[in-house]
Amino acid sequence: MKTSNLETKVLKGSILFLMITALLMTTLLFTSCSENSEVTLEDDADLISAIENSANRTLINVEDLPLTAKSELEEEFSNDAIYEVTSAENLGFEVKLITTEGSWISEFNRAYFDTAGRSLEDRRRPRHGRRRSCFHIVFPFSVTMPDDSVITLESREDKSLIREWYAANPDANERPELVFPIEVEYQDGTILEINSYQELVDAREGCRTTRCFDFVYPFSVTMPDDSIINLTSEDDRYLIREWYDANPGVHERPELVFPIDIIYENGTTETINNQDELQTAKDNC
Repeated sequence: MKTSNLETKVLKGSILFLMITALLMTTLLFTSCSENSEVTLEDDADLISAIENSANRTLINVEDLPLTAKSELEEEFSNDAIYEVTSAENLGFEVKLITTEGSWISEFNRAYFDTAGRSLEDRRRPRHGRRRSCFHIVFPFSVTMPDDSVITLESREDKSLIREWYAANPDANERPELVFPIEVEYQDGTILEINSYQELVDAREGCRTTRCFDFVYPFSVTMPDDSIINLTSEDDRYLIREWYDANPGVHERPELVFPIDIIYENGTTETINNQDELQTAKDNC
């Protein structure tokens, strides 16, 4: 009888041991899978937002990016210098750049990639990659760096000096400031003197007039802080500039409040109900 009780206790102990072991193995397996699996989100915009807001971000070297991401940077961001690359675990990568050539020189740019290196795009944000430029800044010109040092660029090759400065100052998060006045040359050879940053912004805006339609006033835009700006005429664009002057750390662009009306060069108008319809209108120009 005693032997039977002993065997029963041993059997129960063995079963309990196996159950605990199985439970531990299941927990470890689940944890391992959770830590190493890529987070999947419905669209690029959500994934970009998750990368930006991730609490688990680490600085990495550009060499550590997937090959497809490095190829994209070389092809689509050839006018930009990389100054910071971060990895958001299980989400993807954010690459911060500074434009070193063309009419957008000294401006910030950003690129986002998923964990496999696929380029991510968000139509609600400024276009990544090469930005439309109908003129270039005439050499030589100078820029003031965030530490107040001045770099003079005598030719296109000197843009490497800006890359080298950011490589030597990895904690810098401010863009260079152009030293005015500068001269810009348009594609037809016309040269214009630019005396301030606002004049440069206006000249860049002029590069966009090649689209085949304009927005019909009045219309409204939602700013990144969810405030609404109503534009009753083209002169009201200064309201947007003032908002960004008051919020210097914000890079997201305004969102149109739909529906809006657009007017084509031939005088016909069309109502646009969403961003996809607006993109279709642009593609058909």
